[in-house]
Amino acid sequence: MPGRRGWLALLLSSAMACGATVNVAAQPVPAIGSEEDAQLVAILIRSTLVALHHANVTGNYSVLSQLAAPGFTARNTAADLAVTFAELRRREIDLQAVTVLQPDITFGPVLDENGLLRVSGRFATTPVPVRFELVFQVVDRVWRLIGIVVQPVAAE
Repeated sequence: MPGRRGWLALLLSSAMACGATVNVAAQPVPAIGSEEDAQLVAILIRSTLVALHHANVTGNYSVLSQLAAPGFTARNTAADLAVTFAELRRREIDLQAVTVLQPDITFGPVLDENGLLRVSGRFATTPVPVRFELVFQVVDRVWRLIGIVVQPVAAE
C-alpha cells in the first residue's frame, strides 16, 4: 500500500519512469488514495477553472493554452479557445467563485488506461451553476491539462 505520498504520487512516479503516460489498467482506477491525492485533485480543478476565468475576463487564452499539455496546445490555439468559451463570456459566468466552493464530483477522479486523470462535476456558482469535465496528463512530472469542457448548467 502506498504510504503518505498517496496513489497519485505513486502513479506519477510510474509515469515518470515509463514516459509521459502509462497503461495503468484496462479499466479506470480510482485516483484518490490519500488526503494528499484529494487535495491535489481539488487544486487541479480549481486552478484550471481560475485560469479559464482569467482568460474569459481578459479575452486572452494564451496563458491557459501554455499551462496545458503540449498536445492540448497543438490542437487548440488561443483563438480556438476564445470561440470554445464564448458562451461563458457572453453570459458573464464568474468562475472565480470556485476558489471557495466545493465541487460536486459526478465522475472520478480516475486514471484511465493511458494514465490520464479524468474528473467531472459541477460547481454551484451563482446565478448559473457550471459543469466541468477535465482531463490531465503528466508532462515533465506535472499534471497538465489535456482536455476541458466547462458549460453553464441548463435550467432543469
